[in-house]
Amino acid sequence: MTIELSCSDLGIRDCDWVAAGETAGDVVEQVVQHVRKQHKINVPDAETIMEGDFFEDPIGGTPDPGSATIVRRLREELNLQETGTGTTPKAGPVAGRLRNP
Repeated sequence: MTIELSCSDLGIRDCDWVAAGETAGDVVEQVVQHVRKQHKINVPDAETIMEGDFFEDPIGGTPDPGSATIVRRLREELNLQETGTGTTPKAGPVAGRLRNP
């Protein structure tokens, strides 16, 4: 079964790009590459997102609010289980790119 996820699903407006893959890992990898290249948002690598370690031990301290929002929504859309404490900080909007909730 193919998994699809769009930028719109992640809250990024004005982008009709869609990732499609056989596994959540395939989709996460595509999203990471697209968001970094096309939207200039520095998200963590796919492995970090898949493992759920981003919020537990972010490199360089507190995660960028835009990056945190993308990671949180990506994990929610793909139903990825949290590791560690299971608590993720409330992430803020990606400046000028998120649709209204």
